[in-house]
Amino acid sequence: MTSYLIFTSALRVWLAVAIVLAVIALGDLVFSPAHSLRAFAKRLLLSALWPLALFTDAGRKTLFRGFRPTQGV
Repeated sequence: MTSYLIFTSALRVWLAVAIVLAVIALGDLVFSPAHSLRAFAKRLLLSALWPLALFTDAGRKTLFRGFRPTQGV
């Protein structure tokens, strides 16, 4: 029972962050003057696979680099 609660909690966190990142990618596609379908597809893929990216240094760099231009930094 405890493992079920931990798994569902982790799944909820993954889903919430994936939805937020997908909305950021969609907002950038719609409102950016220099929108690109290729960048949108990459960000959409990263929004689904973000937990895997956190396990490696290259994955973290790719994840943060992929969404940083959207945040204006």
